[in-house]
Amino acid sequence: MYGKSHTTTQSAGKLILWASLATTLALMQLPYQKVDGKLLPTIIFNKQPSLFHAFILSLNFSIFGSFIEIILREEYPRVARSCLLLALVSMTVGIAILAVAYIVPVPF
Repeated sequence: MYGKSHTTTQSAGKLILWASLATTLALMQLPYQKVDGKLLPTIIFNKQPSLFHAFILSLNFSIFGSFIEIILREEYPRVARSCLLLALVSMTVGIAILAVAYIVPVPF
């Protein structure tokens, strides 16, 4: 009944959702410290609150987009594709933010 692209889309939405949820759970396990009154993970976002907040925001959009895509894919496939695109772009931005946080030296 469904073609190959439907199966690929299903897999992509689920993969993004599970990867985002796993990242969220892993982030909750990291040690935190207060920097300028804000809690930041000490391992990667040390003294970079803007990057941490941007990462959290991209993670939220990734979870939201993939979850809504899974819910709407049967009845509203065009809207579901847009939500999947939102999730994919958000996941890519999140990975880029992690790379920048890891590469850019921390100001002292």
